Amino acid sequence: MRLKPPTLPSLALLSVLSVASAAPQTSPRPVSPASGFAHTAGRQIIDPAGKPLHMRGTSLGNWLVTEGYMFGFENGPQSKSEIEALVAELLGPERSADFWQQYRSRWVTAADIHLLHQTGVNTLRIPLHYSFFETDDAEGFRLVDQVIGWCRTEGIDVILDLHAAPGGQTGANIDDSAGYPWLYKSPQSQAHLVAIWQRLARHYKDNRTVIGYDLLNEPIPHFAKLQVYNSDLEPIYKKLTLAIRPIDPTTSSSSAEPSGIPTSPSSARPSTPTPPTPFTPTGPRPNS
Repeated sequence: MRLKPPTLPSLALLSVLSVASAAPQTSPRPVSPASGFAHTAGRQIIDPAGKPLHMRGTSLGNWLVTEGYMFGFENGPQSKSEIEALVAELLGPERSADFWQQYRSRWVTAADIHLLHQTGVNTLRIPLHYSFFETDDAEGFRLVDQVIGWCRTEGIDVILDLHAAPGGQTGANIDDSAGYPWLYKSPQSQAHLVAIWQRLARHYKDNRTVIGYDLLNEPIPHFAKLQVYNSDLEPIYKKLTLAIRPIDPTTSSSSAEPSGIPTSPSSARPSTPTPPTPFTPTGPRPNS
């Protein structure tokens, strides 16, 4: 099954729209353009120079979260786990493990990022699978850090997109779940999700190329039988907000509209975490 992905601008504002009513409105502290932070004014993302940030972007789909339709497996395996099972069946455990290690290491190169820059791309969305970020020194950080470094060189901003969350936020091939969005009813999966985002926030809070956190990719499909979970989504965004703010609490909005968790220098963060407020996944931009 394939779900139509949203456009990149809508991904950048995903958390704004999702948590706009999820937490009490407070007066966020403004972010100075001189700080190097992208920030929000209403629902508009503003760059450090005070100009609207118009995203021209693409996504590294099929890198850390493989999907059958991207391989052309129309009648074959669709989720990451199903695809890996097929490769293991064909190659065996040792050779398949080596295959995937090489696949992840070689799938994107500095030359690819340079080409994207040449075509006019200024924003890159990186879909993430939670399993690559289970520890502070996990493989995912090494791989993503390398790509972010290339993006910094080319002046391309990065949005981190949790495409596959523990338990599954979608219940389809795109989240590599068991086929059902158990995240909404599983306290263990929710705690796991919080831990993943806290680890990501700690690692990237000072990175001036990462401008956004897309907390959950395409949560809850429009299928009628899954609409029962609509009311469970907002509490999860609240829980994530409360978990991330003590790590990266600075908000950045010139109005009462949803504001952001920018990836700010530690000196900009107060010693006492601010109360949770709606946020956009925005952060600093490279000086380019």
